[in-house]
Amino acid sequence: MLHRRRRALELVLLILLANILSQGVSKKSKAKGKQINLACPGLSKRDHSDLEKLLLHASRLLNSDVAGAKSCLQVALQQAPNDMSRAQVLYNLAIVTRQAGDIQQALKYIESASSDAIEQWFQGALIRGVIQLESNHVQTSLYSFAVAKRLQPTSVAVYRNLAQAYYNLGEPLQAREVWEEGIVALLEQEECAEGFFNLGLLLREQGSHFRKQSEMNYKAAIRLDPTSSRYRYSYGNLLFDERRMDEAIAMFSSAIRIDPSLEDARNNLGNALRQSGWLREVLAKCLKLACNSVQQTVFQDLGMLDETRRVADAAYKINPRIVEASILRGSVDYAKGFMREAIERYKEALKLDPTSQQTLLNLGNTYGDLYRQLEARVTNQNSEARKEMRELQNSCIQVYKKMLVLDPIDAQAFLNMVWAQKYACEWANWEENLRRIEEMARMQIKQGKPPSLKPFLALAFPISPTLYLDIARAHAQEEQKNTNPLRRILGALDHSHQLLKPAGKGKSSKLRIAYMSTDLGDHPVGHQAWFSLHDQKRFDVILLALSRNDGSEWWRKNSAMVPDGNFFELGKLGHEISCSDLTRKINKLGVHVLITLNGWTSGHQMDVLSLKPAPIQVEYMGSHDSTGATYIDLFVSDRVATPPEFYNHFTERILSTPDTFFMNEYKQSRAHVPDLADAVYSDVEKLRRDDDLSESYRNIDRTSHDAYLWLLRLPSTAEYNLRKEADVYGEQVASRILFSDRIDWSSHLVIKSLANLSLDNPVFNSHTSAVDILWDEYEALARRLIAGEGRKALHNLRQTLQARRREAASFDTQKLVLNFERGLKIGWDLLDSGLSYHIHVN
Repeated sequence: MLHRRRRALELVLLILLANILSQGVSKKSKAKGKQINLACPGLSKRDHSDLEKLLLHASRLLNSDVAGAKSCLQVALQQAPNDMSRAQVLYNLAIVTRQAGDIQQALKYIESASSDAIEQWFQGALIRGVIQLESNHVQTSLYSFAVAKRLQPTSVAVYRNLAQAYYNLGEPLQAREVWEEGIVALLEQEECAEGFFNLGLLLREQGSHFRKQSEMNYKAAIRLDPTSSRYRYSYGNLLFDERRMDEAIAMFSSAIRIDPSLEDARNNLGNALRQSGWLREVLAKCLKLACNSVQQTVFQDLGMLDETRRVADAAYKINPRIVEASILRGSVDYAKGFMREAIERYKEALKLDPTSQQTLLNLGNTYGDLYRQLEARVTNQNSEARKEMRELQNSCIQVYKKMLVLDPIDAQAFLNMVWAQKYACEWANWEENLRRIEEMARMQIKQGKPPSLKPFLALAFPISPTLYLDIARAHAQEEQKNTNPLRRILGALDHSHQLLKPAGKGKSSKLRIAYMSTDLGDHPVGHQAWFSLHDQKRFDVILLALSRNDGSEWWRKNSAMVPDGNFFELGKLGHEISCSDLTRKINKLGVHVLITLNGWTSGHQMDVLSLKPAPIQVEYMGSHDSTGATYIDLFVSDRVATPPEFYNHFTERILSTPDTFFMNEYKQSRAHVPDLADAVYSDVEKLRRDDDLSESYRNIDRTSHDAYLWLLRLPSTAEYNLRKEADVYGEQVASRILFSDRIDWSSHLVIKSLANLSLDNPVFNSHTSAVDILWDEYEALARRLIAGEGRKALHNLRQTLQARRREAASFDTQKLVLNFERGLKIGWDLLDSGLSYHIHVN
C-alpha cells in the first residue's frame, strides 16, 4: 500500500436536510411503493415518519449500537422523498455497514444510490470511490475519485485516494503525477505537507536514482509540518537505506519524542544502533532519550518496563561503564517498586559519574520513598526499624545537600532538601528557605516551566493563594501538554452520552457517576464509605480502584457498595493500566460525571483527566484548594471551607453544599469511649517551625500542669527533633509531650477519641477544621477549656457533642450524599450552558 499505515476515514454522519427542504418536500412525506415493517430502537413509532428525527437518532446510536443505527437508517430510507435524500441515507448506511466490517454490503448500498445524485455531491462521490477501492474495484474507483476532484479540486483526501488507486493498479508513475498535481493544488493549504510526504515516499520506492528528489520532498514536508512523527520516521528510513546512521538515529529519535508509541520507529532506531556498532556516545544518546520517554509517556502510558529493562541490561552487558545504562536500570527497578535494587543501580551510576545531578536526584528521591514505604507498615514500629528509617532519612537529606554543593541554584534539589527536613521537623533556616522556595517557584513560572514545588506539597507551605494557583495551573498545563501525543492517538472522545433509561414506567433517567481513587482500601478516603447511599433509582455508581486489593475490611465494604459489575480493580495507573487505556475505558463506560478523589495527591489521575474522558469532571476530597486544571469542571466544597470571596482563586466552578462537603461515616463506625486522661492531640506530620505555633503550645501547656501534648509518631524520625525543641523550654514542658505508635485505623479512631481536646495546625488544616479562626482566639479558647473551672466546661462541651453528634448535620451521611447528588444533577442540567456558574445547593 502507498501508506504504511492508512488513515482510517473519519466517520461522519451527514444530516443534509436543507437540500430536502429547499425542494419544498415535507420531512414527514413517505416514499411511495412497498413498505417494509422496520423499527428504529429507542424512537417512538410516532417519530418513525420524521426523517430528521430518524437521522438524528441514528447518529446518537452510532457509537453504542451500530445495528440499531443501521435499523434507523433503513427506516429513514423508506421516508426519503427524492433521489438526493435517498442517496444521503444510502451513503450513511454504507458508512455504518463498512464500520461493522461488511464491505461488500456497503458497496451495494453506495452503488444503489442515484448516480446523478452522487455525482453532484463531493462527499458521496469520495466515499463511493473509497468503498470501491477497499472492495478491490480499483478501476471503477478511479471514476468516482475523478468526479470528487472535479467537485472539490483542493481536497487532500481526493489526491490521497486517487494516488492510492493508481498505486494498487501497479502504476506508481501515475500515482506520482497525481501528487505532483496535488501539491500545486494544495500550495495554500496546510495539507500541502501531505503531498510532499507522499511524493517523497513514491520517489524513494522508485529506486536509488530518485533518492535525492525523495529527500527534498521529505524535508519540505517536515518543514511544513514539524510535528509529524510519520514524516520523520519515513525520512529516517531513507537515511537508513543510505547508511547515514547518525542522521537516521537523530531522525528516528525525533519521531519517538513526538510520538513515544511509534513502535516501528523504536525498532528501526534499535536497528540503526546495531548497524552503527553500538558506539558509546550514540548509545548514551539513545538511553537518555529512553529515560525521557519513560518518564513522560513510556513508563506511564505504555508500561514497557520489561522491554526498557532488556535494552538497558543489554547495553550494560556490552559496556558496564555506560552511565545511562545504570540510570535506566535503576529507573525500571524504581518504577516496579524495587526501591533497594534501584538504590544500588544509582550508586553504580555515581561511581561512573559522581557529579551527575540526575542520578543524585533519583537516589535522593528513592531513599525518601523507601523510608515512607517502610514507615507505612505498622509492623515497623520498633527501635531497629526506626534506626533504619532514620538512616534513610539522613541519607536522603545528605544527597540533596551534595547536589546543592555541585549546583547551588538547583531548584529541585533545594526543594527536596527543605521538604525532607520539614518532614523530620528540622527547622533550621526555615524563614529563609521558605522565601527562597517562593522565589524559585515564581522564577520557574515566569520561564514557562512547571515549578519544582508540586501543588499538593505547596499546600503545606504558607504561600499566598495567588502563588498557589499559579503553581497548580502550571502543573495542570504541563499534564495537558504531556498527553498531547495520546490525544492524537485517541482521537475525539464521545461526550454525547444519553442518560440511562429507567428500569420501569414512571421512573426517572439515571446519571452515571464514576469515582476514581487510589485509596479505596485502608485509607482515610476508603474509611468514609458513602457510595452505597446514592439513590440507585437516579444514579448508577461506578468505582474505579487504581490500586490492588489490600485485604482490608474497607476494600471489601467499598467493593460491595456498588451494583454487581460496577467495581473495577484496575491496579496502579501507569504500570498496570495505561493512561490511554483508562481514558478509553471511562469513555466507553458512558460515564456522565467523573469524580477524582485524589486531587494532586500521590497516584493522581491528572493525565487522564486532561484527556477529558467524561462530559463533567469533578475534584472531591483530594484537596482543599484548586487543582488549577481547566479540564476539571467542578470543585466540591462548602461556604466555610471555601468562602465565596475566595472563588477567584479557583479555576473550577465551586459546587457548594450546605452544612459540610466532607463525607464521613463516623455515625456508623465510631464507638463511644470514656475519658481516661486530659490530653491535647495534634499531628506531627503537619507541624512546621513557627514562633507563634511554638509559643501557643507552650502557653497552653503552662495553663495546666497536668495536661499533655499527645503526638502521633508519624514520621517517627521527627520525635528526636521535637524532643530537642521541647528541651529548650525546660523539663516541665518536655516531660509532658507524649508520642504514640501507629496502629490499625479502626483502633486509631477509638484511641484518638481519648483526647479531651484536639488542636488543628495552621497552614495545612484538617478538612473539617475552622480554617479562618484567628490563632489568638483559638489559643485562648484552648487555655480556658483546660484550666481550672474550664475543665467543667470542657467536660460539659464533650458530653453535649457526644449526645448531639448523631443528630448533627455534619454527621448525617445520607443528607450529605443527597446534597451532593443535587449538586451533580444541577451541574448536568447546566452542561449545555458550559457550566459557567458556581453551584450553591440550598
